[in-house]
Amino acid sequence: MAQQFARPDAIMGALTINDQVIGDIGGLRYRPQTLDPEPNSWEISLGYTVRPDRWGEGIATCAVALLGG
Repeated sequence: MAQQFARPDAIMGALTINDQVIGDIGGLRYRPQTLDPEPNSWEISLGYTVRPDRWGEGIATCAVALLGG
């Protein structure tokens, strides 16, 4: 995990509610060759997990929205 956190192109974090970990979210930033020639354009491969007993509460939707700014 330490190696993943140290990567400048990685985004990783825990999903918590009231200091209780209920999942995680992470991704890697990459630049596919098919992308716009603009050097500051990137895509991200994103994944997340949420405990099954918390499914359907919009937690992952909220976490993704927070990453998007």
